[in-house]
Amino acid sequence: MKNYRCCLKIDLDFRLDKFGGWELYKEIARGVLKKYKIIKIIKLLSPGKKGLHVYFHISSEKKLSNKQVIRLQYLLLDDLTRTKINLNRSKFIDDFNVFFDKVLYNKKRKKTFKNDILKYVFEVMEFRRKKESFKNVCSSIELNNKKRK
Repeated sequence: MKNYRCCLKIDLDFRLDKFGGWELYKEIARGVLKKYKIIKIIKLLSPGKKGLHVYFHISSEKKLSNKQVIRLQYLLLDDLTRTKINLNRSKFIDDFNVFFDKVLYNKKRKKTFKNDILKYVFEVMEFRRKKESFKNVCSSIELNNKKRK
């Protein structure tokens, strides 16, 4: 049985690694890509250093169509504008999946469902982090109390 290799290129317009969300992002990505074998994940700073470029090298039993690649990239939180451009480019050329070096436009970010999900994910992460630090403080207080007795 032949395995087809594919590279998913994700343009994240925010620094997940700064907020401690990189491990959670990889976990979510594994869930999205559970049907495929992940060969390698590469994380690089974008040229503007405001976001990340993430490469997922995957293999599958069937060759992925251009639309399937674009859908997977969008599910992995690829930039919405890049997704729209790639959909249009994929109709005319096979080498549609490229990163852009310069910003095409700089409007204020519209509120989207994807942004709401990200906000929720980061709020949950922050809550878990605070909960863990609270547990650590409580356990250290208990240890101190035991030492005093």
